[in-house]
Amino acid sequence: MTRYFLPELADSLDQEELDELHDALYARNGDSGPLLDGLHGLISALLVGPGQLDPEEWLPLVLNTETPWSSHLEADHLRNQCLRLYLATERGLEQLAYEPILAEYDEDDEDDGEADENDARVESGVISSNDDDNDGSQTVIDASGWCTGFAIGIEMFAHLWEPRMRNDPQLGEIMAPIMALAFSEGMFENFSDPQWPPLSDAERDTCVQMIPSCVIDLQHYWRDHPPEDDDAETGAAGAGRARPRKRGGRWLH
Repeated sequence: MTRYFLPELADSLDQEELDELHDALYARNGDSGPLLDGLHGLISALLVGPGQLDPEEWLPLVLNTETPWSSHLEADHLRNQCLRLYLATERGLEQLAYEPILAEYDEDDEDDGEADENDARVESGVISSNDDDNDGSQTVIDASGWCTGFAIGIEMFAHLWEPRMRNDPQLGEIMAPIMALAFSEGMFENFSDPQWPPLSDAERDTCVQMIPSCVIDLQHYWRDHPPEDDDAETGAAGAGRARPRKRGGRWLH
């Protein structure tokens, strides 16, 4: 089995490296595959969920293996960046210091069609979409990419998540803010559910602010209630992976 855990993987990615990782994912995936926020959502779901996967099992989902690599060095570098993000997220969860990576853009840019996915940069902290920049433009946070990646991570263990979600209200309660965001962000454009009506701006901001506590609570839930034999029943087929909505602007972490 190939191993990518080199000594430098112990270091977290800095802001410049996160931008570099986003650019590399965009170059390989365009708008049709996970970008930096989707990768972080996927990693988060795998870390807090009921099962474990080797990197070889989830890296192909974000690295578009159908696109040839320019060199082995490029392939190894991008894999190592993904794994460094995985390890940094794992450390954050253990220290109860988790924050999601979300896209952030100025509303004026989005309205004018000027927001470019490849112009993203990374910011720290979760900021309300009602906050305004110094120039008066409104800042909008886009959680669709993170939610899509998180959904992909859940799908990889759907046989454990789905029956537990049906049978344990506690898990459903923990997941509620993430589910509400997923519907609000348009992940299920062709599917409506009266349980998840559109969110107001204030409700959406609240759900975004709740992501860190939800993710940590999910980790504790699966540790306290690990999978049992009856969880292994085959769940209903999922709705499939939602195509990420166009995102642009800056990265928020």
